[in-house]
Amino acid sequence: MFERILWNSRLIIIVAVISALLVAVATLITATTDVIHLVKLSFGYAFASEKAEVGMSAKAVALAVKAIDGYLLTAIMIVFSFGLYELFVGKIDIAEKSEVAAGILLIRTMDDLKDRLAKLVVLILVITFFQQAVEMVYTTTLDIVYLALGTALVGIGLYASSRAGHHPK
Repeated sequence: MFERILWNSRLIIIVAVISALLVAVATLITATTDVIHLVKLSFGYAFASEKAEVGMSAKAVALAVKAIDGYLLTAIMIVFSFGLYELFVGKIDIAEKSEVAAGILLIRTMDDLKDRLAKLVVLILVITFFQQAVEMVYTTTLDIVYLALGTALVGIGLYASSRAGHHPK
């Protein structure tokens, strides 16, 4: 009887699955709101003066990057919730029959889940760096040097993370 209770206790992970899906919905709403603001800004941009266009253009890029970031976070939370469900509760039968699911779901081990999440987190970090680089005001040559170093480090990080899963034959 104890083993049955212990085994069934894994089902409490459903709380985490539902919570992750709620976070996904919240980030989806937030990112979509950013897109709506971007569209509104774009209409204003069409009728703005040249001086106002400069600030509006930077704000538009920042909103677009912020929306992409939000959508990626939404994807992370969905993959995370599906992964938890498959690891602790059971197979998602409808996903087993889907061609799309093979590329993003069907997580068999904790390492599968960590690998998929890590790739999405790296993408978010790159986008966040880009957003910061766009919003930063460059006043000195040293600022440009720091931007170049940061960009080089991001490139090296992306290269290293893409090579991590590849083993030479």
